[in-house]
Amino acid sequence: MNNPSAALLIIGDEVLSGRTQDVHVAYLAQKLKNIGVSLSEVRIVTDSQNHIISSVQDLAKQYDSLFTTGGIGATHDDVTINAVSLALGLETIVHQKAFNILSDYYQSQNLPFTPARQLMARAPKGASIIPNPVSAAPGFHIQNLYILAGIPSIAHAMIDHVIPSLKNGIPLIAQTLRTNLPESSMRDAMEYAAESFSVKIGSYPSHHRKFHGVSIVVKSHHATHIKKTLDFLLQRAKQLGGDVHLLDGEH
Repeated sequence: MNNPSAALLIIGDEVLSGRTQDVHVAYLAQKLKNIGVSLSEVRIVTDSQNHIISSVQDLAKQYDSLFTTGGIGATHDDVTINAVSLALGLETIVHQKAFNILSDYYQSQNLPFTPARQLMARAPKGASIIPNPVSAAPGFHIQNLYILAGIPSIAHAMIDHVIPSLKNGIPLIAQTLRTNLPESSMRDAMEYAAESFSVKIGSYPSHHRKFHGVSIVVKSHHATHIKKTLDFLLQRAKQLGGDVHLLDGEH
């Protein structure tokens, strides 16, 4: 049985312009990997309602879960909520629970709950809230969509809240073989091992001052497959006269 799949839709002109560097991919990928969910696609779109609608419709059909980050604030370019509602054929409403949370938060901060701030209580009809322990303004969950903030500390807190509710798969295990041999000398052995032992293999050459060679990362849902692969690659590297080190995880 295949593991559950997920996609991430990153929304924001600031990411595409290079002004903001995305940090959500690595965080979400690691959290999903830990529970055996495959992050299978990442897409970045502008703050354009049409782009968001088409991407949401496409990705939500393909994957078990779709996460979006960005565009749920209170400024003119925060169009994610309306776009998601349109993509799903739903009405955008004022979510009463979200409204109350925001009202209480701003009152506790002795700040006015302005009409602009009230916009953060909008949600697709039928959505449930994803708590925001940092600044109160919630994310939303509707169908297989998880609508998250763009600010890293908030988005990551929301991800932490969502992860336990997802359907788990078999976690992916990874180990690394590091050798001073050139990548090309191990190519045939890696191709053979990947096919013979049903594992995923990635090779990452390094030319840093402290290490010249290649790190070979072996991944599988089955520890026995990884062991067979590493034993084979270790033997091959030694036959070629290489120094070899085995490391846990990805390096």
